[in-house]
Amino acid sequence: MLLKNAAGGVYLYAVDTTASPYLAKTGDQANITGSWSKDGGAETAGFTTANPTSIGGGVYWQPLTAAETNGDMMSYRWSSSTSGVVIQPALVGTDARPAVRKNVALGAFTFPMIGSADHVTRQSGATVTLTRSIDGGVFGASANSVVEIGSTGFYKVDLAGSDLNGTVIVLKATATACDDTELTIITQP
Repeated sequence: MLLKNAAGGVYLYAVDTTASPYLAKTGDQANITGSWSKDGGAETAGFTTANPTSIGGGVYWQPLTAAETNGDMMSYRWSSSTSGVVIQPALVGTDARPAVRKNVALGAFTFPMIGSADHVTRQSGATVTLTRSIDGGVFGASANSVVEIGSTGFYKVDLAGSDLNGTVIVLKATATACDDTELTIITQP
């Protein structure tokens, strides 16, 4: 979790997909650039600190300014100009993100869909079906449709109160050419 509107940072992990098996990509910080968005909005290209710092073992640290954390739900993505290097996006809540309440609607719930070809790259243009299980019940359709945020591979849905009418909610997003995305939400009364 990040503090809203406060300087901080996030870790990212770079993988060389040209190697078999895939290997951590170290020393690639000069080739990594990124973008960010807040609360499901439009992406802003670049960070104030243009490139992340290499920590080692394919792990990098991306410093963030207060402006780059000034939302309830922040999404960050990176790319490398090095051929075959992919970097997992990050979706991070801030301390201002309210608890998910039982039987209370939650707008713009955001999540990535990852392509099944490499199991790392976000998949843009997918038609996503979202189902949910409430307190261990059978999976049923969510009340609202999923839409993509631009062409980013991040998707959002407005969860209705009926989708959250339990204590343990399991969401399952599926789409052709994508790995299933499964998320568990513990609601508060």
